[in-house]
Amino acid sequence: MKRSSKWGLAAIGVLALAGAILITSSGLGRRAAVSAEEPEGVERTITVAGTGQAEIKPDQAIIDVGVSTINMEASKASEENAATMQAVIDAVKNAGIPEDAIGTSNYQISPEYNYYGDEPTFEGYRVLNQLSITVSDISTVAQVLDAAVDAGANEVGGIYFSVMNQNEIYKQALDAAVQDATAKAQTLAQSAGIAASLKPMTVVEVSYSPWPMATAETMAAVKREYDTATPIVASDMAVTAMVNVTFDFVLD
Repeated sequence: MKRSSKWGLAAIGVLALAGAILITSSGLGRRAAVSAEEPEGVERTITVAGTGQAEIKPDQAIIDVGVSTINMEASKASEENAATMQAVIDAVKNAGIPEDAIGTSNYQISPEYNYYGDEPTFEGYRVLNQLSITVSDISTVAQVLDAAVDAGANEVGGIYFSVMNQNEIYKQALDAAVQDATAKAQTLAQSAGIAASLKPMTVVEVSYSPWPMATAETMAAVKREYDTATPIVASDMAVTAMVNVTFDFVLD
């Protein structure tokens, strides 16, 4: 009996030890499974930059022209400049430009020196008067420019084409930029082997391109014969927008 009891107690001890091992192993298994899961609160995001363009034909132009005169006396240089500039303004008006589309953009009087030689030589006072002319009819740009130069304008700063409703064309470029960002994010997810649904979290406007200068032979206008109109080409304009977009993705 005693021998049987000893064996019985030993068996019970073995079973108890085995049970302890099973429980410990089970507990370890549960802890390992929990630690392998992604911690709560971790964001799954993809951030990309998108670029978009919208093209449009310009419907207005801005012409920068000016009159530069020099005289040993500042008052005479100013008088000469004023007379010539008035002639330029009258000629531009006769070319069909309303008065409210003509404005002074710069006016300055400065001493002029010749720095060749041993000492600077004073050559007089230079007066510069510049106009900004808005032309709403693109087909008359060459005519208006020639009228100004023929009347005495001897400074041509440039011709800039634009559109009257700039916000609308820029919105189109922004829309294209967001679509470009979405396509890039989808490509990145697919390349990384992520089967997920993308949802935009943040969209940040980065930048956009300024309106480009016109293609024109304006700088040579003051040096040529005026038998024909100055050739000016108003090419299509491309407006560019850029955005940064962060997408949240939910695994499918």
